Amino acid sequence: MKVLITSDSLEVKDAEVIRLRIIDTRKFKGRRIIEERKRLKANDGFVTVGDPAKEVAKFANAIDVDLIAVNDPDLGLDVARTVSKPVLIANNLDNVFERGLIGYNPLVFNEAIKSRIESLPFKEMHIIHVLESLIPAKANIETNIPKIVDFMRNVKERVERVSHYHVKVGEPVEEILKTAEEIDASCIALSTSMKTLPLGSTTQKIAKIGKFPVLIWKELIKRNGFIQCL
Repeated sequence: MKVLITSDSLEVKDAEVIRLRIIDTRKFKGRRIIEERKRLKANDGFVTVGDPAKEVAKFANAIDVDLIAVNDPDLGLDVARTVSKPVLIANNLDNVFERGLIGYNPLVFNEAIKSRIESLPFKEMHIIHVLESLIPAKANIETNIPKIVDFMRNVKERVERVSHYHVKVGEPVEEILKTAEEIDASCIALSTSMKTLPLGSTTQKIAKIGKFPVLIWKELIKRNGFIQCL
């Protein structure tokens, strides 16, 4: 696995690590950029100047990495909006791939999604779907639960690497974090929309809370003539 890392404090075992140090032009100007470049060049890795998210995306695509790892949630979310590569937001990467809790919409499943889930680097994988409703009577929660359970069971049967599935009712952020604690997850994996993470989205909230490492992943597929992200 080839990993692009933007922090000197992050280390990944059993991986090819490419370290990128970025001189943020929002913080450094003129001569200070030259001085900072000289200082950073004394270390291993690449040094670049510009907007951090754009520079990470440029390097990730140029060297075709398998994973981008950052320890800053804001940078991680900005990068995830830009690239199709998985983005890991974490302060410590020790054992981060032991047990993953993967947020998943079971109503959409095909070979592309199956392949994407199987490619996630976790030794043990759990999938979770949270039914959310402000007005349960209108959302037909009781009717939907058996359907969702059947869908999730089907995904578990078709994806060998998935060991458990969880169906919850409530507020997504709360239920995902609670389940992650219950199963002692080492990381939470969540998918994004195609171009942007809506303000207040589940992915953004969990990443900013910072209680667990968060792996943000995308999948672009063609369905009904349109390119969609899962």
